Amino acid sequence: MKNKSTSAYLALWMLGLLLFFTACKKDDGPNPGPAGKKDQISKIWKVETVLVNNSPDQTTNYSSYRFEFKKDGTYTFTLGTDSGSGSWEFTSNEQKIVFDKGTAHEALVNVLSLSDSQLEIEFTFTGNGKTGERKVIYKLKS
Repeated sequence: MKNKSTSAYLALWMLGLLLFFTACKKDDGPNPGPAGKKDQISKIWKVETVLVNNSPDQTTNYSSYRFEFKKDGTYTFTLGTDSGSGSWEFTSNEQKIVFDKGTAHEALVNVLSLSDSQLEIEFTFTGNGKTGERKVIYKLKS
């Protein structure tokens, strides 16, 4: 019975993640400046590992999960059979990404690390009285 409630929680969590992945477009103006983190993150990322409260999540097969960040501030994602798109932007000196800025679904994601081949992002979900707060880290590779 515990596996069913864990699976149900993860399914709800993934649905919540779908809601977080839309945002406002950042206007870089005519001269966006030198290449930086926006260039590094602008590619297709595959999920390598997912940690929930620092423990590997082994209840879901993430092999088909993909996130694509584009230089124009838009993204697409595929989470199993679910997919979506929207826009994103860096904030806090490129240490965070904001999704859904200015909407009821606004979400702020910590960028734990970013290189040409690795990306780690952390979501914090406030659960109900039973689940409490959950920190979810996606370890992605290009």
